[in-house]
Amino acid sequence: MRSIRVRSGAILNIVCGAFVGAAVVLCVSCSAMPFSNGDLSRYLPRETDLPGWREVPAPLRENEAALLGDGVRRSAAVGFVSYADERLSVRVELYAMSGPLGAFGAFSRERGFDQTAEIGLSAWDDAAVRGDVLLCRRGAYFLRIVCTQCRGGIGREGAVFADIVAGALPRESGPLPDYLTLFGADASRRGIVYFATPNEGMPDIGGFFMREKQFPGGRRRIFYSRKSSYAESLRIFSGLLVEKGNPFILRSTGSMLQTAFRKTTGGGYVCAALYDEWLFGVADAAGLAEGDEIIASMHGDIVRWTL
Repeated sequence: MRSIRVRSGAILNIVCGAFVGAAVVLCVSCSAMPFSNGDLSRYLPRETDLPGWREVPAPLRENEAALLGDGVRRSAAVGFVSYADERLSVRVELYAMSGPLGAFGAFSRERGFDQTAEIGLSAWDDAAVRGDVLLCRRGAYFLRIVCTQCRGGIGREGAVFADIVAGALPRESGPLPDYLTLFGADASRRGIVYFATPNEGMPDIGGFFMREKQFPGGRRRIFYSRKSSYAESLRIFSGLLVEKGNPFILRSTGSMLQTAFRKTTGGGYVCAALYDEWLFGVADAAGLAEGDEIIASMHGDIVRWTL
C-alpha cells in the first residue's frame, strides 16, 4: 500500500512556480513537428495488394496532420480510386506517434466519447468508425482511412485496407497507463478520450483522460490524471487558482484532499480535486453539491485502486 503523507500549506509556496510551468507547457505545445513520408510508406497498401483499385497521389494535408498535435514523428499517405467507379475513392493515412499514449490520444480525440463508434478489428488494439472515416490504433501507430462513396460503408470497405497495413506493421505494441479504465465498469477503453495538452473549457492540466459516466444527476464528463509526483500535481493544481480570466476558487483545503471549482459559461461548474499525485474532477457538474458528490465517489475509487 502506498503511504500518504500529510501535507499542509504547500499551495501558497508554489503559486509563483505555476507561472513558470505554464510557460514551459505553452512553449512545448506550440512547437511544430515536421511531416514527411520517411519509411512509413512501406507499410501502406499498393496496387498489387488491391485488385480493382488504381493508386493515385495523396500528399499529406497539413490541416489534417495538425489536428494530431505535436506527437507525430513520421507520417505517410496513399490514395486509391476504383476502376469500376471513379467516384469511389479511399485515402489511407498512417502516423507514427511519440508512443502508444500519443497514438491513443490521436485515435480517441477523433473518435470522441461515442462508445457505439468502436468496432472490433482483431489486428488492431483500437478501432472505430466515425462517419466515412475508419480510425485504428496499434501500439504507437495511428491509422486514418477516409472513403468517398463507399458502397458497403467505411467499416466494411476500409477494413480491407486496414488489414493490409496491420499485416505490414511491426508487431510491437506498448502498454497504456494502468489506471486508464479505473472509473469504468469494466476494462474497456470505449468512450475514453486522452488529451495530451489542455483543451478549451477544461482545467489546464494537460495529460488527462476524460470519459462520460452515469451519476444520479445524469451523465457527466469526468477527467483524471496521475502525475509522476505529488509536487507535480500540486504545482498544476495551484496553477488553476491563478489562471487569468477565469481562475478556480479553492473550496476545501484538507491535508489529503483539496478541491476547487469555477463556473462555466453554460451555468454549470468544473470541479477539480488534488489527492496525492492525482488530479481529477468533473467538467459539467450541475451544482457544487453534485460536484462534491462526484469528487467523493472518484476519490473513493482511487483509494480502493491504490490499496
